[in-house]
Amino acid sequence: FCEDNPLQNYPLTDKGSNCCTQRMIHHRTLFSRLRLVHHCARRQSSFIVQPARVTKSGWTVRNFTSVVMADSDELKIGKIAEDIIHKLVISVPKDLTTKHETAGSTDDTYVAETSQENAEINDASGSDRANSAGGQTQPVLYVGTNEISYKASPGDEDTNELYLEMMQCIDAMLRDVIRTHHGVLQWEHRLYPEEASDYVRPEFDGGTSPSVYIDGHTREATNDELLREGTHSKEYLDEMSARTEDAKRKGSLQSSFRGRCLPSAGFTEYTERAARAGAATLIDAAARVLDTTAATPYHSAFVLCRPPSHHAVGNPTRCRGQSPKLMPFGFCHVNAISAAVASVRADVRRRVAILDVDVHPGNGNEDTWWDVSDVLHVNLNEAGIWPGVEHGDYKSVGGSNAKGSNLNFPLPRGAGDDIYCFTLTQHVLPAIAAFQPDVLFVACGFDALSGDAYASMNLSQEWFGWLAAELRETNIAPLVFNLEGGYGPKGCTEAARHTIDGLTSRKTTTDFLRDLDLVSDASDDTRSTEEYTHRGQRIVGPRAGIQFVINKHRTEQEQIIASP
Repeated sequence: FCEDNPLQNYPLTDKGSNCCTQRMIHHRTLFSRLRLVHHCARRQSSFIVQPARVTKSGWTVRNFTSVVMADSDELKIGKIAEDIIHKLVISVPKDLTTKHETAGSTDDTYVAETSQENAEINDASGSDRANSAGGQTQPVLYVGTNEISYKASPGDEDTNELYLEMMQCIDAMLRDVIRTHHGVLQWEHRLYPEEASDYVRPEFDGGTSPSVYIDGHTREATNDELLREGTHSKEYLDEMSARTEDAKRKGSLQSSFRGRCLPSAGFTEYTERAARAGAATLIDAAARVLDTTAATPYHSAFVLCRPPSHHAVGNPTRCRGQSPKLMPFGFCHVNAISAAVASVRADVRRRVAILDVDVHPGNGNEDTWWDVSDVLHVNLNEAGIWPGVEHGDYKSVGGSNAKGSNLNFPLPRGAGDDIYCFTLTQHVLPAIAAFQPDVLFVACGFDALSGDAYASMNLSQEWFGWLAAELRETNIAPLVFNLEGGYGPKGCTEAARHTIDGLTSRKTTTDFLRDLDLVSDASDDTRSTEEYTHRGQRIVGPRAGIQFVINKHRTEQEQIIASP
């Protein structure tokens, strides 16, 4: 384990001692992390797994697992514990110290223990749900994910490692959400079914009312689904399949095809499967949210899959600006949001809005729906950032048949919570509400977080919780969030947790605004030029000069839309 692994991120209690304050991790969390080590080790033939006990300086670590390389270069938990000793104390109950006593624990033992733990977690959360719900079924947040995201590999090696770590952190976070949000975790299938930690329950038992339903999704989107409304062309899908076959033959990560380097993308034999699975998860999530006849309604959905999607233009006839033809772009191989938009419009021509808060303009959705008047696409992005000025410009308002269907709000470098809140509340949300969408998709990229290596913005993790709560409370339309960019696994995972808190009403917009220190403390009618009122609440805004520029851009935008 290293300092930034999921074990440390989700302590259940803090406990003081006579030397310092240390963290006590619940044994379930501990052993689920140990099983992750078992799982990773068994996938590599060069590793074996055996138990180890280490006592160092009065700190006892019982029943840890050591991973030993075949060449006997041992990596012992005791050495790793030494590195994090100032932050972590691990206590394992005595009744668990007999586990894994023999070397080479079998897969059957692993599955049995994991299933037992899952059953305990689910039973406990089910009991809590029954007590809190009073037997009444209420709208629920649907969370979709899949394990093939672990093997998506949609970019270069460094990016792929970050995406893998992010999915591991998200998996740990979702298991914690089961407890904190009274959720149900259901894995329909695991990537390695022989090591499944399955417990499959009905969606909702009588007398329970969970706030979160987490679905381990495995279906892959078909060609027919991806071809709807021309969001992808057959030529594009054939080219993607040819890349997959090429990767199978070569057996490694590829960054070029047919002699052409792929723009900000890579692929393996699993990338297409992961991209199709992510699209299917989003398509099915949207269908659940819009199904008004279901016994258990979903008020919103959040899909947490890799690879991202909003840069892919699946139809070469719709490419604009820097968007490449017949190629993945920006780690995006299939445009899942566009496919899901087309899917919800297949039987009923619904009005659909897409809000993209990724730091990079969503050129894939902008190009795909550029000339479609009943699909509104709104970007909040860093001004002048990749992929280029052709996308994300506030003067780009849609095609000749759909002026006003594309709205871009480029924000200055370094923009933080105050600028984003001001732009959303004063311009973006009113425009979306005026459009009156039947469903609102949110391209939820976390790369505008402070410290992200691919951008220069300064959003807090809690801002995404505020966004989710704001959309939930204003009830503009049913909500479908999709994970897009973000390259700090720990920060992105915490932002996703806050998003879930906002979507489940665990915290309100006021709670989040207080967390962001944006609630004005002024008690009289004297108002600073940096303050503004939204939904009866006085909020601290950006400097007056920045407000002026944002307002000016919006005025010019409206003039362009109104012009002949």
